[in-house]
Amino acid sequence: MGLRMTSQTLKIESRSLCTTPSERCDQPVTVKVGCLHINPATTRGRRVFLLQMLVLCFVPHAALVAQNCEIITQLSSTLDSSLYLDSEINEALLVGSAVMSLQNERQVVNNNSYFTQDPSAISTLERVFSSTDGHLDAISHLIENHSIMSL
Repeated sequence: MGLRMTSQTLKIESRSLCTTPSERCDQPVTVKVGCLHINPATTRGRRVFLLQMLVLCFVPHAALVAQNCEIITQLSSTLDSSLYLDSEINEALLVGSAVMSLQNERQVVNNNSYFTQDPSAISTLERVFSSTDGHLDAISHLIENHSIMSL
């Protein structure tokens, strides 16, 4: 039968060459890693080195996240400004169309006298008047909501 080894039969000789890294040298050897001086033979030195290697891996990711947050903030501000300018332009266009409608009404009134009994002239006047009234109602709605700039 063969010899069977158990944990009780396994012995370590006292003159074994196997040693731990902290037992190998009598004087500590410091190594400069980045801005730190560490002794890789000590437990603390190995922990600091491991922590530094882990942290350094995440620095570029953290920088990208911070950069993306800054870009999103700038884009949000730009979008708010664009929406504000869009509303101002739409209000200005609304006022411009009301002025054009008033000028068109003046032209039609000038061309068709009040004293004309022609039904087509009267229907033309009523159509132009209702168009102008629609534009003025839109402007008065903006004024009631205080969303139009002061003229």
